[in-house]
Amino acid sequence: MLAVPRCVLLSSESGSRVWTEGAQLQTSEGSYFIKGVCYHPVPVGQDKRSFENLTQDLALMQEMGVNTIRVYEPIASKSVLDEISQAGTVCNHWFWIQSKRCL
Repeated sequence: MLAVPRCVLLSSESGSRVWTEGAQLQTSEGSYFIKGVCYHPVPVGQDKRSFENLTQDLALMQEMGVNTIRVYEPIASKSVLDEISQAGTVCNHWFWIQSKRCL
């Protein structure tokens, strides 16, 4: 059984509400089932990410039915975030907080 804490989040752009009911994620538009991938586009031989192939990557993600991407560091570029949003994809960034209880 998946335990999801009760939470309510608010999107600053759209004003859409996001919350959980039991183990189900809900939005203002209805139930939301995450079909996601981790996305950190670092070209082979490089050490910094590049969004040069973002349009092609998003097209492939749409073919796969992806609706959510998880990134490993914040995306500061408004144009990159706008393109992700226009593709109908949610961009999610998680923060890790080290806890002594986890050691």
